[in-house]
Amino acid sequence: MTFDEVSLYVDLTSGAYPNYQRLITHYTPSVIFNAADLLRALRSIVPMSRDGSGIARLSGDTDRVRQQVRNWASTRSGIGSTRGSSTAARVNQETRGQS
Repeated sequence: MTFDEVSLYVDLTSGAYPNYQRLITHYTPSVIFNAADLLRALRSIVPMSRDGSGIARLSGDTDRVRQQVRNWASTRSGIGSTRGSSTAARVNQETRGQS
């Protein structure tokens, strides 16, 4: 194939196409929060984000949720980061669509 001044050469390889379905997860993870515990955890870290973006990052595994707020304006002075963890959520990894 040639487009303007660009030529594209394609080599057809023989063999079976890889089974990409094995790479796709077949479950839908979900997180169920206890609203009061989550609100309390977020309120404890919100003051650190007041000068910054106000963004709190949540991460977790099967039994804990970690929250982190970083105030980039204060981080330069070494006082702008806080972290916490809570059991305010339960992570649910249900298998859907599999028999």
